[in-house]
Amino acid sequence: MHVENEWMNADVSYLNFFSAKANQTFFVFQTLLLGKDVLSRFSTGRVIDLVSNDVQRMEEAPFWFCTIITSLPKTVVATFLLLYLIGWQALMGVTFLCFLAPYYALMSSFSAALRLRTAAESDQRISLMTEVISGIRAIKTHGWEDEYREKIESTRR
Repeated sequence: MHVENEWMNADVSYLNFFSAKANQTFFVFQTLLLGKDVLSRFSTGRVIDLVSNDVQRMEEAPFWFCTIITSLPKTVVATFLLLYLIGWQALMGVTFLCFLAPYYALMSSFSAALRLRTAAESDQRISLMTEVISGIRAIKTHGWEDEYREKIESTRR
């Protein structure tokens, strides 16, 4: 049993590696297809943030997809087993769990909305810090330290 788990982990990590490489390659080719005017609208920090977050989500997506597909048959089998072993009382618990599914979906949508707001704030901070780091000589030369310090402090709040 232990050997089988090691082989399964190796297969999953092998799949995860090639999934990550495929996603990164996809993003690179999509970026190359964009025109120069489109690319100039995005800062380097924004592109790095988007690629790092989106690639991670796309790497995890196949595993969630497999879990979602197999969950319905597992639930049906478990319900029949509980009904056989315990009786009609098991149906009350399963019914209660089924009524909780819309609640979890609603909480998930609220969480996604908060995550989007958080991502927008972090994108703004990352692009500002990238701008400051890449233009540090110009900022020092023109004496704009105080202005950028105020910008950074207001963005961090």
